[in-house]
Amino acid sequence: MKKILFDLMVSQPVAGSKFHGGGEYTKTVFKKLCDEYLSNTELHVFYNSKQFIDQWILDYFSMENVVVHDVDTYDKVVSLIDELKPSTLFLGLMQGLDRIDPVAGMRIVAVYHGFRSLEAPTDITAPLYENRFKGKIKELVKNIFSKRYLERKYLEQKIRINKCDDIVGVSEHSGYAAQVFFPDFDRKHIHVFYSPEKYIADVTDIEKIQQERIILMLGGNRWVKNIYRGAVAIDELFENNQLENYKVYIVGGLPLAVKKLLKNKNRFIECGYLSADELEKMYKRCEIFFYPTLNEGFGYPPEEVMKYGKTCIVSGINSLIEIYQDSVYYCNPKDKNEMKCRLLQATEKKIDSNIIFNRYKLIRDRQAKDLESLCSLIIQGKE
Repeated sequence: MKKILFDLMVSQPVAGSKFHGGGEYTKTVFKKLCDEYLSNTELHVFYNSKQFIDQWILDYFSMENVVVHDVDTYDKVVSLIDELKPSTLFLGLMQGLDRIDPVAGMRIVAVYHGFRSLEAPTDITAPLYENRFKGKIKELVKNIFSKRYLERKYLEQKIRINKCDDIVGVSEHSGYAAQVFFPDFDRKHIHVFYSPEKYIADVTDIEKIQQERIILMLGGNRWVKNIYRGAVAIDELFENNQLENYKVYIVGGLPLAVKKLLKNKNRFIECGYLSADELEKMYKRCEIFFYPTLNEGFGYPPEEVMKYGKTCIVSGINSLIEIYQDSVYYCNPKDKNEMKCRLLQATEKKIDSNIIFNRYKLIRDRQAKDLESLCSLIIQGKE
C-alpha cells in the first residue's frame, strides 16, 4: 500500500498565530484526502500533541488508513522518513524543508503561499507594530539593511524550492512569481491550484446576526496587513465628520504606537483574538470589509466576507485583482487619500450583491476543481 507522509504541524500555531492561511489550507487538504482518497493509500500524519490542534482533526485520526505520529520538531521527521520510506512527503508550508533533505524514492510536494519575504520584505511602518524595544530595533535594522536581508531570504527560499520535486502556488500570480524569482526550477513542476475554501463547522445562531455600521479590519498586529495606514485614513475621515455613526472593529488589536496616533480612539474597537465562530459572526455583522494589505499570495479574507454579500475594499496588488476582479473596490494601500475615497464610495454605493455572489461562486468552483487536482498530484503523482 502506498504511503503518504503529511505535515500537520503546520496546521498548529505558528509564530504566535493560532490560525493562519497555510494552516487552514493544510487542514482542508487533509480533510479532502481522508474523505475521498484513502482506499489504497496509508496517510501517515505527523503533529505535535503538546500544541493546539482542532478537535475535528483529532476525530479524523481514528479513521482507517490514517496513521498518526507525534513529533515535536522537524528533526524527528527525518527519522520518521527513514523508518517509513514514504512515496511522497506533502508540506503545506515550506519551512519544514529547512530540516528535511530529499531522500531517494520519495517525492517532495510543497506549497508556497506567495513570496512575501521577496516581494514585500519590510515596510517603513513595521517598527510601529512592535511594542517591545528589541522588536522595533529589529525592524529598523531590516529597513536599513534591506538589500542584505532580501539576499538572505532569497537564498533560504531557493534552497527550499530546490529540494522539491513539485511546488504548488495558490494563485496565477504566485505561479508566475515562482518563474520570475526561480527561473532555473523546471516550470513543468510548478503547479497552480487556488487555495481551497476553508472548512468551517456550522456556526451556532449565525442567522440571527444583524448587520451594523461596522468597518471590519483584520491583522491589527501584523505590519503586512497595513492597519496603520488604513486606520489613519479612517481617523481623518472621522475628524472631517465623515463616516458618521460608523465604528471600526480591528481583529488582532492595535499596536500601542498606532493607537497613540488616532484622535478618535473610542471609535476603534480592538477585538483581539477571535475563534472561528466569532470571526464568522463578525463577517456577517459588518457592513464593510477593509483590507489594505501590502502583500498576498491568495487572499482568503475577502472571500470569507463575500459569502454574506458584503462590500469589500481591498488592495489592488498581487493576486487580489486576479481572484476578486469586479466584485470588490480596489485601493492603493500606500495612498491614504485613495483609501479615503474608496471608503466613502463603499458607504454610499454598495457593490451589487449579484456581482458579489456570482464572483464568489466562480471562486468556489475553481477551488473545488483545484483541490481535486492537488489531491491527485499528492496521491498519484499527476494532476
